[in-house]
This record gives sequence, structure tokens and C-alpha cells, in this order.
Amino acid sequence: MVTLPTPLKERAEAPAPRTTDAFTRRTEAIRELKPFGFMLYIRAFTRDGFDPKLLSLLELTPEQSSRLNEAAHKAERDIVAARIAGASSHTSEDGRKLIVDVPPIDISTSRGIYDQLFNTLRTTLSPEKQQLFNELTGESYEVGFDRYGLNPFRYEVELPATGQTTDSPVYFSYKRLYLDATGNGSGWAGSNLDYNGIKKHDPILCHFITPEMRSKLKE
Repeated sequence: MVTLPTPLKERAEAPAPRTTDAFTRRTEAIRELKPFGFMLYIRAFTRDGFDPKLLSLLELTPEQSSRLNEAAHKAERDIVAARIAGASSHTSEDGRKLIVDVPPIDISTSRGIYDQLFNTLRTTLSPEKQQLFNELTGESYEVGFDRYGLNPFRYEVELPATGQTTDSPVYFSYKRLYLDATGNGSGWAGSNLDYNGIKKHDPILCHFITPEMRSKLKE
């Protein structure tokens, strides 16, 4: 009879990972409330990856959470790179606005990014946790990252007036217009950020902000 070294023996005899009783009770409680109109909904993504409340509710280990967030960050980076490659910019005739048109990315590229992230999710979550994930997030996972790069949009940025430069950072007031299939606006979100804020929250727009635009300009 071969005797395994202690660490290997413990690993071999360890029970298979399973959901806890608390997770099972929590899942049952969530589902029992649905017929009475009480729906628990958590968006799949925040600006920093998967919603931490969602990962906590699913009782993921730090390693599992990190794996999912790394996959989400990679998906976002790949979409941003594809968006930038296809985007174009121009200034308005009066020179007061920077306009950046961001069309959909190639559908096969979008599908590949979606599949990579989904495969990480599928191999990280147990079937029970994946089912609860789907129930909690609704359509928010499917429409994440502007439908994985397929939603077109446009930036309209108010440019500072020309004149003498100063060392103070300029704040850009801009709109992000969401477009329908015909190219017409279907809604918008407004922001007022300096260059560092744009770099963090709108890396596509950041790519088109020139060094001259980043200087504070006076009349």
C-alpha cells in the first residue's frame, strides 16, 4: 500500500466544493418572494468589473472573484481597443465642439469577446450559482459594455475658447449620445470631467483629446 505524503493525502480526501446551507437558504428565500412581487435585481457590472454585492451573494472565493473581474476587465479593454480603431472625430464648423463618432465594432469581434467572458463565468460558477446569477442579473449581463461594443454612440464635447494658456486643468463638458439603428439620438448622458477623469471613465473619448485641448484657455 502506497502512503501519500500528508499534504497530498489531505487534498485527495478533501470533499468536493459545494454550496453552503446558508447559500441554499438564501436562494430559496429569494425565489419564494418572487410570486409576491418582491424581485431582487443586481446589475452584473459596475465600472470596476462585476458588482461586488453580486459576487458576495454568490459566495465566491477571492480567487474566483478575481478571476471573473480580470476577465471582465479584459473584455472591456478589448472592446475599447476595437471601438477606438473604428471611431472618427472632427470639430464643428465654428470650432467650438469636438465630435467623436463611435460605430459598432465588428460583430464577430464582439461575439468572440462575449464568448471568452461567458466561458470564464461558466467554468468559475457551479450550475446552481450560475442559475442564481442569471436570475439576479436579468438582461444586464447580455447588454453589458453597450451590448459588447454593438451599440453606436457619439460624443459631443464643448471645447474651451482659444487664447492664453494657464496651468489650471480644463474641465470638459460633454454629452454621450446613444444612437438608434438610423443614427438618430435615442438618449444621452452628460459629464463634466477634467482629462484625468475622462481617461479613467471614458478611454475612447480620451484617445481623441489632444494635448492642446488639455490646456486651460482664456478668452
